[in-house]
Amino acid sequence: MVTNPQYVVHDSRTRQARARMAQNAERRRGTLHTWLRTALERMRVRHELRHDLARIDERLSRDAGISLTELQREAAKPFWRR
Repeated sequence: MVTNPQYVVHDSRTRQARARMAQNAERRRGTLHTWLRTALERMRVRHELRHDLARIDERLSRDAGISLTELQREAAKPFWRR
């Protein structure tokens, strides 16, 4: 069997390109997973902080130098908003 060197090089390049594509896909999957985990953690923290803000009374808000209406407005925001 006679093989044409041109096809052998092409086949090798194709294998290398497929391997790079698979590595890139794996990297993107990892990046998406990391992004999603970070976003969910941020939302959880916001939820907890806003829950705590809702429990602050007028005396504590004066001590912090923030009006009670500002605290209530922030506490009323949904957890997915900044």
